Amino acid sequence: MKSKIMGYLPGLLLVAAVACGAPARGQSGLAAGNEKGRPANVSQALRLFERGMKSLSSQKYSTRQAGSVAIRQALAILVVRMMQAGGPERKARVDHLLEYQGDLTRWARSLLHLPLKKRLTLLKWGLTPRLLPLVAGAYAHNLHRRADVAHPLAKIPGPYADWLLERLLKDSHRLVYITAMDAVWSRKPTKAMVKTLWRRAVLMGMAPFVQQSRQFTAIFRGQRIMIQDFNQNYWMQLQDGHLAAQELAHWKPPQLSILVRQYLAQVCRMPQMQSVVNQPNGIQATNFAELAGGLKRSVVGPYLLYLLKRPMTVNMNINVNNTQSHLSNRTVPLLMLVKMAGLAPASYHFKMMPFGQVWGLGTTAQENEGIKKITAWYAKHGIKPVKRADIQAVKPGAQFKGGAGENAGGAKIVQ
Repeated sequence: MKSKIMGYLPGLLLVAAVACGAPARGQSGLAAGNEKGRPANVSQALRLFERGMKSLSSQKYSTRQAGSVAIRQALAILVVRMMQAGGPERKARVDHLLEYQGDLTRWARSLLHLPLKKRLTLLKWGLTPRLLPLVAGAYAHNLHRRADVAHPLAKIPGPYADWLLERLLKDSHRLVYITAMDAVWSRKPTKAMVKTLWRRAVLMGMAPFVQQSRQFTAIFRGQRIMIQDFNQNYWMQLQDGHLAAQELAHWKPPQLSILVRQYLAQVCRMPQMQSVVNQPNGIQATNFAELAGGLKRSVVGPYLLYLLKRPMTVNMNINVNNTQSHLSNRTVPLLMLVKMAGLAPASYHFKMMPFGQVWGLGTTAQENEGIKKITAWYAKHGIKPVKRADIQAVKPGAQFKGGAGENAGGAKIVQ
């Protein structure tokens, strides 16, 4: 039976240390040693461990439960022996080893969902002396240790190293994921790497992709207290979107065109949703425009032309110092089409708005004129608005499931 403690404490040895203080019913404390009063030794721990592992495959629940107890006893014996260390240096080394064991155990637990053959292959790969510190470091609680293993891991070829790097790229702490982004700059990206950077560059901060925070209820003296598990570092990550976009532009992965089309198709299906295509400014809007602008006009153009035909859900007309300014949900698609065509924005009446670094127009009439003009230009070059049936045929993809800005973990091994 799975111990509840396993869900709260990282590392089997730390679990065993707790179990050491609470021996099973009818059994003596482990620190007291065996039945003759002698301290338990490593050979006893190994015998307990082997017996416990054999019992775990039994058909009887009571035997399996006894096997779990035996394994906890074996691990606790090792902990007790380590805790007998004296002197500052030896205690410091033991403290490091206990932390190291917890890091390594988190990695091992992440492999449990794999088939046995794949699991053993990964264990054989990760437990070599050269890779062992890197594997444990990728799962460390200490953020500096996680960041420190990024560059060494990036020098190791193969999908298993990719899997660990994917985890570091998804880390919620800026020190870790920025270091990982630098480490994989010259590495061939996996699909998971591209998707993670896409989320950071475009989706973070945009509804419905905001962080999904968990809620808990604590009880104090009968009083129910609601607790929201909110990552305060989340909004700080938004400013790093341009770094992710820079790396995606450097990689030029084929997957990028798929992600852009999926996103544009979703915006076309849901014109009322907040998106980077109807935002006049912001890091995510700028990143998307740059990434989409680097693709072929025939890939992006049909969707942007379709958005020009949508109803005007946003219509802002501002008068600042007797200067008329206009923005709508069609302004950004129009500007992107003009730039992708290699035309001058000024020739379409675009100008910098009197607030911020935002491109806008003077009036709605100028926007309508520009829409007719750019639609004719693209039609002349063989590019027309995408048909609604074709939009419905584009699947949203996994990028529209869940929130952006995930915490460490979640990456899956390439089978």
